[in-house]
Amino acid sequence: MKRVTDIFQIVIVIVCFVCSYFSRQHLRNMEHLLNENLLKYFTQYALKEGSTSALSIGGLKSLLQNQFAQYLKDQFSLDNIIKSLDKNNDGSVSFDEFMMIVKKITSTGQ
Repeated sequence: MKRVTDIFQIVIVIVCFVCSYFSRQHLRNMEHLLNENLLKYFTQYALKEGSTSALSIGGLKSLLQNQFAQYLKDQFSLDNIIKSLDKNNDGSVSFDEFMMIVKKITSTGQ
């Protein structure tokens, strides 16, 4: 009976390991797809302004209102989030700053 219990425990450990591995792989794939789509949106709106590396505050607001409207509560909160994350106060937003904004509004619902 002890041998069956030992084998059962080993099987459980193996199953847990395999499930964990595939879950992590799936999450990595999902994260990659999400980042790829965010980069596509960012670049699409930046190109309208003649850039590939930065968005104006107006362009950012347009992108967020068109693509992330379900996460936006009000204009005042959006303005405060943008202002707090435009670290260098240049009036434009890099892709990294854009990612921080998206993370903030989607995780807290603004």
